[in-house]
Amino acid sequence: MSSTFDRSATVIDFFAGLEGTVAEALREDLGGGDATASLIDPARQATAAITVREPAVLCGQRWFDEVFRQIDPSVDVQWQARDGDWLANDTLVCTLHGNARSLVIPSGSSAQELINSENANFLS
Repeated sequence: MSSTFDRSATVIDFFAGLEGTVAEALREDLGGGDATASLIDPARQATAAITVREPAVLCGQRWFDEVFRQIDPSVDVQWQARDGDWLANDTLVCTLHGNARSLVIPSGSSAQELINSENANFLS
């Protein structure tokens, strides 16, 4: 009897249903809106930078991108790292530019799934 493992039988699409999963998470997180974001001038543009404060492995890039696509597709996300990258302290993961409200609204859903939210530094 052979003890080899047939990997072809274990293909899993981890991103199947990503759009719906993100939509549900945003509905749950935002409910009737975001009180913090409503305090920001709707015309204000901003830049955010996400860095890590301790060594980490980047995970959740597609989730992060989908969150911003659903909140505001005009937000420009510039990645400096990729899923699976080992990141040292103070490594820049990505920068975002766009409407300030759009950067604040999804911060819980997107940043927490990408990296621990306390590692996120937002700049105006």
